[in-house]
Amino acid sequence: MSGRPVQLEAIRCPVLNVTFEQDGIVPWPSAAALLGHVSSVDKTHLHLKGGHVGAVVSSKASKSLWPSCGFWATHDG
Repeated sequence: MSGRPVQLEAIRCPVLNVTFEQDGIVPWPSAAALLGHVSSVDKTHLHLKGGHVGAVVSSKASKSLWPSCGFWATHDG
């Protein structure tokens, strides 16, 4: 970031890793590997049906996915 390599092992904050079964941009096994490289003890992996763009930025996602996952509510504050 900003010309510097990201040090994944330096990440200690809560991590929500969301992967999608039909993701053609970031294959889910590649994205799931992130959790093995961060130092956070608070790690959540959420694997869902669907693809990258539709599942993340669609109007349906904003009304159903993010409110229902519960991660943000438990980490607020």
